[in-house]
Amino acid sequence: TYMLRGGRAESNGCVVFKDYHRFLAAYKKGKIKRLVVVPRLTSSPTRVAQEGRQG
Repeated sequence: TYMLRGGRAESNGCVVFKDYHRFLAAYKKGKIKRLVVVPRLTSSPTRVAQEGRQG
């Protein structure tokens, strides 16, 4: 999901989580090792993550 500013379709620089409480719990447990921000998803999030590990 994303946040918009000024009525234009551009990010305000923030990252928005679909399930923030789940993310925060994982972050506090040290399970978050990398955060990848992409302009758009053209395939499933799982596939994007797997491809990111290969590169």
